[in-house]
Amino acid sequence: MTRYKTRTIIELNSRHAKLIQAQAGKVTHCRFMDIGGFDDGKIIKQLQALRRDMALGLANSQVIAVISRQHVIVRYLDLPSTDPEELRRMVQLQAMSQVPYSPDDIVFDFTIMTTTAEGRSRIMVVFIPKDIIVRYWNIFMGAQIPPAIMTVSSIGIMEWYKMSRTKNDGVTVIVDTDALQSEVCLCDQKYLLTSRYVPLGLANFEAQGPQWLKHIDLTVDGYNQDKLGPLPSRLLIISVLDVGQKFQQFLSQEYKLPVYLMPSVEHFVHTQKSLKWPKEIVEGKTSATAALGLAFGNLENSINLIPTQLHAQYQKRQGRSAFFRAARAILFTAILAGVATWANFSKKHLQLDRLKQQWQVTKKDLDSIDKKKAQLEALTTALNQRVIMIEVINEIYRSAPKGISLVNMTLNSRRNLSLQGVTYKAGDINQFQESLVKSPLFASVSLDYVNKRSTQEREIQYFKLTCQIK
Repeated sequence: MTRYKTRTIIELNSRHAKLIQAQAGKVTHCRFMDIGGFDDGKIIKQLQALRRDMALGLANSQVIAVISRQHVIVRYLDLPSTDPEELRRMVQLQAMSQVPYSPDDIVFDFTIMTTTAEGRSRIMVVFIPKDIIVRYWNIFMGAQIPPAIMTVSSIGIMEWYKMSRTKNDGVTVIVDTDALQSEVCLCDQKYLLTSRYVPLGLANFEAQGPQWLKHIDLTVDGYNQDKLGPLPSRLLIISVLDVGQKFQQFLSQEYKLPVYLMPSVEHFVHTQKSLKWPKEIVEGKTSATAALGLAFGNLENSINLIPTQLHAQYQKRQGRSAFFRAARAILFTAILAGVATWANFSKKHLQLDRLKQQWQVTKKDLDSIDKKKAQLEALTTALNQRVIMIEVINEIYRSAPKGISLVNMTLNSRRNLSLQGVTYKAGDINQFQESLVKSPLFASVSLDYVNKRSTQEREIQYFKLTCQIK
């Protein structure tokens, strides 16, 4: 925290908001709020009330907004450059082949993991739809809590692990879980190797054991497919729930690897004596792992998803607000000076009337200033939300063999998904269908048709698959 006195972490998801503030190596504030079912306007009001109630000093605080892993797409690329600006241009050129969005509809940032003597770089890229990042930005700006960094929860889990692990752990599968949702990350001593949002918690673990295994297997399979490093050597569960010990035994039996269980909060003994942790965190209703990792971790050169144009607009607006404040001060000073001079030469029975006239003029000027300020603040338009099914797209990307090219994908209001594509190998279609059947996200997978067409070079297989999104 070089130029900041404190670091303030605010994590928002569809169910709740968490706030942790740290200063001088200690947690000084921690709050939890239920926001399930709230619209953005109500969320803004809740954050405004939280800021006032806690008397948060944000002027010298590095505010970090945390976005759930379920909203982003993570890719690992091997590119022929070590220059950050060249790498950014290369990622922009490859964006259309990496994510199912137009380059104008996404925001991304990356971090360099390794470089070679031949001038190549292995990088981790985080993509997010622009409308999601703008929505988060509008919420924080509406609450008058401008973030310096907007990052993803996986980064916080990695930083927590780096502070808590022993040396030479190799690759570890980390399962950060609470009662209703979880995140699976693979980390080594330095880097986040892959991660996955899991819509399962430990509240119903005993009934969801097979689904848990599928999510963990899909995460590890993706890591192996990208050839990011050696096989995992252990698992780490981060949870305070009592059922965590049963989950530990379950994973140990299934994977035949050492499985460790740690609480996220008790590891951080450096807390202010007067601090009382919210019961939702103490009882495991929500995890504080990502927020604590970001509160104390090293965020130099970390992922920051704030678009440069939004930050520039904020700086410009701050400059204009300062101008308006100065104009108000000058106006009031001039009026007061004029009133004082006038009062020395006026009779008492005229003084009140003249003051009323001056106030009318002043009020018009102030109203004009307020109107212009409101117009400037309205430049950041409200977000038209749309449903983004990142997990479904990721699952299709993972399931499709390399030889398959999808040409059409449709989804109706009844969650029926249709996939049309082409391939040169009939076996690819069977493999694709089997992968979708095994996926925890799809049901009723069926092959509607396969049409063969011969060309001068080879035979092409046209096919259509349909399934139901769970």
